Amino acid sequence: MLTKIFNAYKDGNHKVYIIFGIKFKVNLVKNIQNKISRCEIKHNKIVFVNFTHGSYGDSPKYIAEELLKRKGEYDLVWLVKNPVGERKNFPKGIRLVKHSSRRALKELASARVWVSNTRLNYYIRKGLFKKNGQIYIQTWHGGLGIKKIEKDIETSPGYETYMKLAKQDSAMEDYLLSTSGYETEIFKNCFWFNNKFLEIGYPRNDIFFLNKEDKANKIKEIKEYLGIPQDRKVILYAPTFRDNRKVNIYDIDLDRVQKEFENKYGEKYVTLVRLHPHLKSKFHQISKKYPHAVNATTYPDIQELLLCSDVLITDYSSSIFDFMLNSKPVFIFADDYQEYTKERGFYLDMNTLPFPIAFSNDDLASKIKNFDKDLYKTNLDVFMQNRKCFDRGFASKYIADLIDSAIQKRTITLSKEVTNLEYLKKYIYALYEPENFDFAPNPNVKINSAVWQMWWQGEEQAPEFVKKCLNSVKNFYPNRILITEKNYKDYVTLPKFIEEKVDKKIISLTHFSDIIRVLLLCKYGGTWVDSTCFLTDKIPDSILKQDVFYFKSPAWYQSASVLSTELLCKTINSPKCTGSIYSGSNWFISGKQNNILLTSIKKILVEFWKNEDIITDYYLFHLLLSLIIIDNEECRRSYENMPGLSSQNPHLLQFSLADNYSESLLEEIKKLSFIHKLTYKNLDKAKRNKNSFYNYLINKY
Repeated sequence: MLTKIFNAYKDGNHKVYIIFGIKFKVNLVKNIQNKISRCEIKHNKIVFVNFTHGSYGDSPKYIAEELLKRKGEYDLVWLVKNPVGERKNFPKGIRLVKHSSRRALKELASARVWVSNTRLNYYIRKGLFKKNGQIYIQTWHGGLGIKKIEKDIETSPGYETYMKLAKQDSAMEDYLLSTSGYETEIFKNCFWFNNKFLEIGYPRNDIFFLNKEDKANKIKEIKEYLGIPQDRKVILYAPTFRDNRKVNIYDIDLDRVQKEFENKYGEKYVTLVRLHPHLKSKFHQISKKYPHAVNATTYPDIQELLLCSDVLITDYSSSIFDFMLNSKPVFIFADDYQEYTKERGFYLDMNTLPFPIAFSNDDLASKIKNFDKDLYKTNLDVFMQNRKCFDRGFASKYIADLIDSAIQKRTITLSKEVTNLEYLKKYIYALYEPENFDFAPNPNVKINSAVWQMWWQGEEQAPEFVKKCLNSVKNFYPNRILITEKNYKDYVTLPKFIEEKVDKKIISLTHFSDIIRVLLLCKYGGTWVDSTCFLTDKIPDSILKQDVFYFKSPAWYQSASVLSTELLCKTINSPKCTGSIYSGSNWFISGKQNNILLTSIKKILVEFWKNEDIITDYYLFHLLLSLIIIDNEECRRSYENMPGLSSQNPHLLQFSLADNYSESLLEEIKKLSFIHKLTYKNLDKAKRNKNSFYNYLINKY
């Protein structure tokens, strides 16, 4: 009788209730969304998602570990399939919540930040939506990409539902990580994503940039966990899954592979097998054929397996693009290549990859026998440069900085540590690419050994002190060329994107002058002198004869000059003289046409402004100078061959501007430097003191 009075059943996204024969429908999704909308956002809560199985790995792991190192007051939540069984694999400081549960949905609804390497489709289907104040960071689980994904396989059977949910997921994402310029272009076309790309590499790949000692300790720890002798070399077989989830296509002779490597290198090897998470229950089918293979499928973090392996064998897995950062051998075993091409398709012609490709066991054995390590390394370097790979080992720090900023409700900025050199490393590829833009408006213009200066509004509009500086240069070099808004196009042609960003004030005039000076020097050679430099003597011939010259920073080069106690005291707290990350200054640069160091700074500076709208450090030019010297051997030699003149001495007059004028002190300063970097800003104290160096320069010099 009770069932006739009351009954209930589920109908899609609705719950249907029948009471006394009357039907009532409740929209479950709307009901959940109403609950979500009432959840208060906790600003220190970050929820991590690593596939549906939720093990402790991939990029979310490395972001979480960076946050744990910082010991902030975070509430770190990890969605995992089995919270009790997985607890031993997670560090303290991370709460585990059952994946796909109502509790997981509530955690997401109340988190400030979501970090996921996969789509949140399950939760979207249940009613999840991103509220104002929440941030969604998508780290993705692929890398660089061989096989087609997302929009590019939307014709696959049953893909319509996935595609609908994936579009909703992409619409919520604030940031999407990319490991290369090539991958960014793929994501632009197939990911339905219209927000901010973070071209910083993947946090999971930071492990490959550990220092030598930490790397050795980590490898020892992994081998102990797996029960592998420390002296054994490791072969990792890690194929991807097929859409039909079958494993019979993995027809690789692992015993033969291991013997081939042992014969080639005369060392003992062990073989690990790492199946895709979708297939982790299928290992027994492989172990029947190869009982000596070690099951690494359940190991929570494949990056650690890649780190400890000496060889990777896979088929179409993106893990090859992580492993290649080790510069160790990768072999592709693709015996179902034709079938997979029809089923899924590729972004890349497999034959253009730097990795040996085998289509049978005999072919694989031959490729191992004939493997040339040096040729492989050369081809790999070229491939990584062509694909504009960004991984440099700082992605976890970058994301942790971003999360810290979000939690503290600040504008998202980078910490000084990262913004200095690390963030800019992603543009290093520009050094190794040919130029495709002619910056000269007229190739027939001939200018030799010019002295260049710039005041955008014209000399007549310059402040009084700037005019004094400009005249000091003109006194020694009457034919110096002053660049202004009216004449700059007579000497250089700029890419359209730079002119547009200058017009919109995205690029300030200060940073625009950085672009102008390097273009002029690369094209015509000569000497650049900032408009706030004061000359008290001619530029020495020893400098003008150099291929390139600028004043070096004391932290990189200690000046041999012996300063008086009075002058030494003025330098103690000057950031211009003590900065440790800057190789030198850019207010005075002398160089010959097409010098390697100037050409390199030009290429990387233009590439930066092609992609960026905001600078993270005012001294962008200085940082890029340091970066190319560190990264490029030819630029480093050019720097080392440069005369060692410190940027310290040319600042001494600036430090004295507000002091009482002293003829003996001025003479000492003039002996120490022919040029003096001054400023026309914040001089109220100097102007008020009628006996100051400033007033002496204005009125009597």
